[in-house]
Amino acid sequence: MYTVEVIGDALLAVAGCPKRIETEDHASRALKAAFELIDVTRELSEKIMIPVNIRVGLHSGSVVAGVVGVKDPRYHLFGEAVKVAEMMESTGEQDKVQCSHKTFNNLHEKNDEISVKMRNSLIFSRRVDMPVKAQTKLSGLDYGDCTYFVKQTTSTAKLNLRRLT
Repeated sequence: MYTVEVIGDALLAVAGCPKRIETEDHASRALKAAFELIDVTRELSEKIMIPVNIRVGLHSGSVVAGVVGVKDPRYHLFGEAVKVAEMMESTGEQDKVQCSHKTFNNLHEKNDEISVKMRNSLIFSRRVDMPVKAQTKLSGLDYGDCTYFVKQTTSTAKLNLRRLT
């Protein structure tokens, strides 16, 4: 996972960029990282006794990337895939992972080792209460008009909490 930018309290990360990963398990890697981040924020919240919640949105697709700026150059991603991922996050619910229909299909079609192993521990529930504005945008982009909340049946918190505190 590569952190592209932080805007306010939002973090945009990407799997498979800027260094291309030769495997096709980008969605599985992003989903695994999302679950680990949720687990770690729960642990952190308990440790510091202050509520810490996150929303995670996942989408699969092509992007255009490049370095923007002269004085303060930074790596930036552009494209519909970025907009849809941001929409998945902004319309999501706290401590849940919401994925687009395209990512849902991607996770079910891939047969690499990580995807198959993860698929056996995932529960997908179709979201039925998606805000109308977001639903309209998604169907207009030809990404399907439904999204899914993804849960895992077992915890995968393997990140070291000491790194965060």
